[in-house]
Amino acid sequence: EYIEKNLHEDITLATIATKFFLNSSYLSQLFKNETGENYVDFLMKLRVEKAKKLLKDKNLKIQDICEIVGYSDAKYFGQLFKKQAGMLPSEYRLWINE
Repeated sequence: EYIEKNLHEDITLATIATKFFLNSSYLSQLFKNETGENYVDFLMKLRVEKAKKLLKDKNLKIQDICEIVGYSDAKYFGQLFKKQAGMLPSEYRLWINE
């Protein structure tokens, strides 16, 4: 829940560990055991899923969506999006709005 509410922030595992008074190594293990994936992959998937929803709104610029989901570099975001979704955000927007 905390991660979902703070996607726009730079929320590293260390940041979360500090916020909840946990050791970051312990939190990393706990996270992997509970979700079956590492934190970085989980965060990327969550951000891409939110971006997919936002891309339905044609009035939002891709750069704005990029920042809303926590990335400052649109090119990097595009690469991650393509890795996760199989297409660039601009391509995905065209595909879902057909």
